[in-house]
Amino acid sequence: MENIHITPEVYFCNTNENAIKTLFRPINGRTASGTFKKLKNQIRFFDLSGKLFASLVKNRHDEIIFVSATKTEEGIWYSFSLSTVDEKRLGLSGLSYFEQKELEEKIWETAHSA
Repeated sequence: MENIHITPEVYFCNTNENAIKTLFRPINGRTASGTFKKLKNQIRFFDLSGKLFASLVKNRHDEIIFVSATKTEEGIWYSFSLSTVDEKRLGLSGLSYFEQKELEEKIWETAHSA
């Protein structure tokens, strides 16, 4: 099962089926927080209902950053940063700027090296 661990308590599975399996076999005592989809220049994060809420983006300047995202009729809309609600969903509340940057880099490298 391919997972992305944000913190020991917050992680995302690569498929809905794997997220459902965590209901019966939790990891570290926790069920999955949602699913993710890996693309060339981003990793999209979805809640358990399948709604897009955030993305880890690598921009044209090779900066890696979490942003809030939502799907609209016109396409995907990205903000310039994470909302407070999305920061909490990802388990990033309370991290310093440098801790978050290190985590973003680590997640990106782990996800794109597989």
